[in-house]
Amino acid sequence: MYNLKKNAKLYIVELNADGSPYRQHSIEIYSDISASQTFDEQSAPRKTLHSQTSLHEYAVVNSANVANFSFTTPVLNITTVPIVLSLAREYSITNLNGSTTSLNGTLANFDMYIQSDNVIYKIAKCVIESITFNLEMSSVVTMSVSGTASKISKHGNVPTAIPGTVFTPTYGLVGSKYVTIDTMKVTIGTAVLDSIAAINVDLKNDIKWYDGNTLQESLAGSTIKYPTAYVLEKRTFSGSVTQFITSDNVDSVSDSSTTEQVNIQIYEQSYSTTTPILEFNLPSTVFTRRLNFEELINRVYDFRLNTNSTIVKPLYKTL
Repeated sequence: MYNLKKNAKLYIVELNADGSPYRQHSIEIYSDISASQTFDEQSAPRKTLHSQTSLHEYAVVNSANVANFSFTTPVLNITTVPIVLSLAREYSITNLNGSTTSLNGTLANFDMYIQSDNVIYKIAKCVIESITFNLEMSSVVTMSVSGTASKISKHGNVPTAIPGTVFTPTYGLVGSKYVTIDTMKVTIGTAVLDSIAAINVDLKNDIKWYDGNTLQESLAGSTIKYPTAYVLEKRTFSGSVTQFITSDNVDSVSDSSTTEQVNIQIYEQSYSTTTPILEFNLPSTVFTRRLNFEELINRVYDFRLNTNSTIVKPLYKTL
């Protein structure tokens, strides 16, 4: 039996502080899911003064590069923060007993399982490096997610059990499974932008991994060393807003700023017409405004968070 990517299923397993499995989440995905890992090869020459015909070098593979993964998932209209959003934005880790560790300047890691037609793969110690929100009127809100991990391996053949207690989400409204955009409101400083064409928001985590070539692991006799530890070095919160130019808004906002607040609110009528279902509040940004001469002339505001605060994060249902 062939394994088709279109049949793939994705599961995220939250981990306790000791690395043991906590909760298991089934994640809806599109067909763009991918995962890969390469290995480092080291070689040495065989040719010597006494062996002139030994032209093929001797090679060994004893270490793995960081694994990569990516997928796109719709935002579900549930009563809790979607797990993908929580893992990408939070500095702290919620443990099995309900306690939360103090902010430590890094992100929680998790295990990911990809189930195909007859085999299940495990991607261990995943961390989200980028999450992009795709926001278009009358469309389902989706998140494009990418990240890195320690190791990709076979978990087992179907129906091998995936660890963790299954988490069943509670939906906010019957018949409203996904978050669909009815209204988008953008405020820059005190100016409320009209005629919004599109919005793009990106949260990027700059992760540095350390390889597994430690003295202890070398003595352990493992054939291949995998990356074992990482640190969050930098975070960028940025995006863009595209606005159609009309006779009413031609001079509404200046061309640039390094201090203005940018607030983006996404509304779904079935949830509330006064409370956003998704909000991005950046208290101080650097932004520029540029023109686009297309069929409908528009301008694009490119913005980036310009202050340091651990509480700035995408807010889902103001939670």
